[in-house]
Amino acid sequence: MSRRLGDRIELTKALIRVAIFLDGLADDLSDKIKQRDLRRESRRLWEEALQTSREIALYEFTHPLNGFQAMDPSQNMKLCEEALQVVKPQRDNFALGRIKEYLAKWTFYAAESSAGGDPVATVKLHTKALRYAEEAASHFDIVNHTSPIAGVLWVHSPYTEHFIRLAYHETNSERRSLLEEKSLRSTRELLKLSRERGSPRVRFYALFTSSRAKIEVAKREGDRQRRRNLLTRALSERLQANTLIQQIFGSKSWNFGVAIQGISDAQSKLAELEHDPKRKATLLTESIRNHEKSLRISVSFIQALEPSGPHFYTESVGRMHTQCGDLQLRLASITENNKEVRRATKFYLAAADWYEKIPRYDRSAECYWKSAECYDQLQAYSSASEYFKAASRSYTKFGRLVPPLSEHSRDYSRYLQAWSEIETARSHHLRQQFTSAANSYRRAANLYRATKRWRFLAPHYLASSMLESGEALSSKGDHKAAAEAFRQSATAFRDSKSSLKELLFQLEQPEMKNVAERLSNSPKDDYCLARLGLEKADIAETVQDYQTSFEEFGLASQKFDEISRLSHADDDRKEATFLARLCEAWQSVSGAELGNSVEPLIRARELFQRAKSLSPDERALRLARGHEALCEALIASRKFADSVDPAYHDKASKHLELAYEHFLDAGFKIAAYHARARRLLLDATFLLSSAESAETQQKKTELYRLADSLLRESSTEFRKARQPLGREQVRRLLQRSHSESEAPYPLVETLRAAADPSTTTTFIASARGGEKPVGVERFERGNIETNLDSFARVAGAENDVEFAIEISNIGKQSIRLLRLDEIIPVGTELVNDPDPWKPERYSLTHSSKVLAPTKTERVRLVLRLRTNGLLKMRPKVVFVDESGWRWERVMNQKIIPTSRILEFLASSFIKDNASRLQLEQCGWKSMMEIVKELKIPRSHVYGERRYGRAFGKQLDQLVKSSFVEYRIFPNERGRGGNITRVRLQLENDDVKNYIQELSSPEVFAPTVSSLSSPRTQSPISYIK
Repeated sequence: MSRRLGDRIELTKALIRVAIFLDGLADDLSDKIKQRDLRRESRRLWEEALQTSREIALYEFTHPLNGFQAMDPSQNMKLCEEALQVVKPQRDNFALGRIKEYLAKWTFYAAESSAGGDPVATVKLHTKALRYAEEAASHFDIVNHTSPIAGVLWVHSPYTEHFIRLAYHETNSERRSLLEEKSLRSTRELLKLSRERGSPRVRFYALFTSSRAKIEVAKREGDRQRRRNLLTRALSERLQANTLIQQIFGSKSWNFGVAIQGISDAQSKLAELEHDPKRKATLLTESIRNHEKSLRISVSFIQALEPSGPHFYTESVGRMHTQCGDLQLRLASITENNKEVRRATKFYLAAADWYEKIPRYDRSAECYWKSAECYDQLQAYSSASEYFKAASRSYTKFGRLVPPLSEHSRDYSRYLQAWSEIETARSHHLRQQFTSAANSYRRAANLYRATKRWRFLAPHYLASSMLESGEALSSKGDHKAAAEAFRQSATAFRDSKSSLKELLFQLEQPEMKNVAERLSNSPKDDYCLARLGLEKADIAETVQDYQTSFEEFGLASQKFDEISRLSHADDDRKEATFLARLCEAWQSVSGAELGNSVEPLIRARELFQRAKSLSPDERALRLARGHEALCEALIASRKFADSVDPAYHDKASKHLELAYEHFLDAGFKIAAYHARARRLLLDATFLLSSAESAETQQKKTELYRLADSLLRESSTEFRKARQPLGREQVRRLLQRSHSESEAPYPLVETLRAAADPSTTTTFIASARGGEKPVGVERFERGNIETNLDSFARVAGAENDVEFAIEISNIGKQSIRLLRLDEIIPVGTELVNDPDPWKPERYSLTHSSKVLAPTKTERVRLVLRLRTNGLLKMRPKVVFVDESGWRWERVMNQKIIPTSRILEFLASSFIKDNASRLQLEQCGWKSMMEIVKELKIPRSHVYGERRYGRAFGKQLDQLVKSSFVEYRIFPNERGRGGNITRVRLQLENDDVKNYIQELSSPEVFAPTVSSLSSPRTQSPISYIK
């Protein structure tokens, strides 16, 4: 009407008021599409109004309706500032109050989102926001108006929230505590005014903000009783606020998400006061559940806003992800389950993504840092290195963005880059690439040396580099050079510890002092001395000086026992005790040579058995088993030498083969070669001995020929095992076996080579500087593990299914991913854009995605299903390794149900099977049960008899495709009538496979372990 009358003033007012109404309405809708449509229309009306009459449109900002959020903070602030200039000449106190109230709101958001991490700029903006709020309240008081707007900074009592935010950005702990106490003191006024003058929305704001102030103060309260009282009062206020949530906010509004997060926060704080681990874990689990619910609501709200991209809520969402990661780690510390640690990494990385959008690089660096620590805890060292590097890059960007903090950022950037090198070194160490590990530690030391606050760490990591060099030399069999390297590294560690102890009194920051104190008490120098002793023992055994090896093994055992006593962590003590028992056992083996007795070998076998129970991981356990088997073989060999009983020969040969297998499985190839060389030597000796008692010359010649062949093989194995004494022993036996007239080499003397203990010093070197045990060895070449994960139906799009394909590199080499073949099955349509992967008919291609060891590539896809029934997927991953070899890996088949009716019938069958019904009775459902349970139209299942259709279109397709069968059950309806029931067609192979697949926890439908061993079902999951 205003357009027809040509009244520009009334038209502008109408446009503005409708725009405000539409935007406010969008806040209370849960339908994302409708939200976007409403906000898009609201923004269009605003722009039309500004073009029609800018002055009138700006004045309309003061209309009593609220809800305008269509633009980003900078645009809204500019419009509000321009509107303020329009309103000022009118001296309208209500209008001035409303404009300044808006300015307080948008300035508050700007302080939280666009300050770029500069604390000075943040404080200035918050102070400016407070001034606007105070001025707005003054204007409202003149006209006796109480504002109903209480999203942030309720203008009649803004101090509680203002001081909370100032405290959050304050780095000085004393000033922060003072600000938090100010916030707490101001809650009394806030609660009083909200009760007297506020609406339900204002009362909710007051309760929530007051409880938040109490929680913040309680975090740093040293008095346990006061802390408990504060948290109890905070919980009471959160519960009161919870009763107001549903009547105030829509299910998809920002404030609803904040309210749910408040409940989670209270539960988290209560968990801190719990002493019972089960109760604590329960509270944390419930807190995480509410926090994730809050995240889903908040993210959905932001994604519905126009325009897309960074928004003033972005930092809050990043912070919420970070907090959820922290909660997961707290739960992991109680349950000792790595699943929570993995979930924490996902939340931290998601938080980093949100922070990068603003950008708040200091916050993203913190999230990457936490992610790296999680991966280190999981021993995913390559991933940890990557995210420490990402944190380093974020600090570099932060320094560029905030020049006053560039030096601080540069120091932390180098510090985190050094940690990236340390994690890389640990990764190399796990692969027994000791030279590469040494290089990485050396680079870390150089990076520390380039910092100001962390340069005192450089000597320690330079010593670690020297230690890795010693391990490299030892693994190559160069024991003299290795001994010198261990001696130098022990001296370097000792010097580093002395300098750190002197520096302790000069360091002021707690984190640096803790690091220095921990390293100054590290037993790394003792570890190096123990390794030096082992190298001396190896050197002594090469010249058959068993007295020296006996002494050195004993000293090494004492060193490791001492390290165990000095260690604070249980894992460290266990590892050191394990190594001590190995050394003690090796000492007993050397004692057997000195005394020419079996008793020390029996003692060594017992020690190896004890070492098995102390094994820090599977690899160490196999090593201990290998030594135990080798010891059994030595005992049997001695008894064979004394009795010449073939049974002892067979026992010794069997245990030598067992030792070979254990050493090989543990990744110790040299020890495995030596065990095999001994077995071949033992068998050859047995043949030479048997040749002497042969009845005919032909038999004797044949035995000598076989012995000669075994001796040659044994010589080859001794060469591979780097055992020159063994090869020399074999050489002498070969010379004697070539002459039939000479007596064979004495059996007892020959068995000395098989009992030689020199290579039993196969050693597991610590991967984490004595802090954690070594992990399992990786595959020699590039290899992958794949998984089709997280199948879920997309809410609001019944025919759309979302899933992710995960490709993990579990080998030693980096690989290049080329294609994912048959990932888009026939009968489906790709909905989303999985950039940087490009769709190509039924496949996805990549220019060349490099996947480092232990890294995972996750590709998320949304497929639109065009068929009704079961869809089979069996993708194939095509990749090449570093050598250029091309490989293909076909993934396990996944079957996707494309019909809700079929899913329901599958769920029913599984439920009946779980209740131990007979197979013939499982899964039958009437058509009315299907209609009621799925809440679908009757026409989907009931056909029209007049047209000869027994079933509705959806059910009929399943029946005709042999996915579903039907049966008429007589005398079951009232008065003896018949009833038709349907269930899955169990004779259909695809249906059988689908049921079997439901036993896997990865699928999105109800699950069972198997048809014969059912378990309770899990619900179908949907994407909200």
